[in-house]
Amino acid sequence: PESPLKIREFTWSHSLEEVLQSLLEAGLVLERFQEFPFSPYNCFSGMRRVGDDQYVYGDVIYPLPHVFSVFMRKPGAMSEPEMR
Repeated sequence: PESPLKIREFTWSHSLEEVLQSLLEAGLVLERFQEFPFSPYNCFSGMRRVGDDQYVYGDVIYPLPHVFSVFMRKPGAMSEPEMR
């Protein structure tokens, strides 16, 4: 049925350069960077499930990065292996 609820959505994207460069300019040290060829969220129309908590956009033939993770630290702080 038709819902009276109307939703306006605003999104924006930040380039990978913009994200990493701002963190580096803040003086953080990059420890690890990783890209994932899927999203853990079904967050856009047209996404399809390819595994448990794994969604890709459309009919992707080649693995394209959907999300990424970074591990950064303050200079002088313990690195990731030292924390374990």
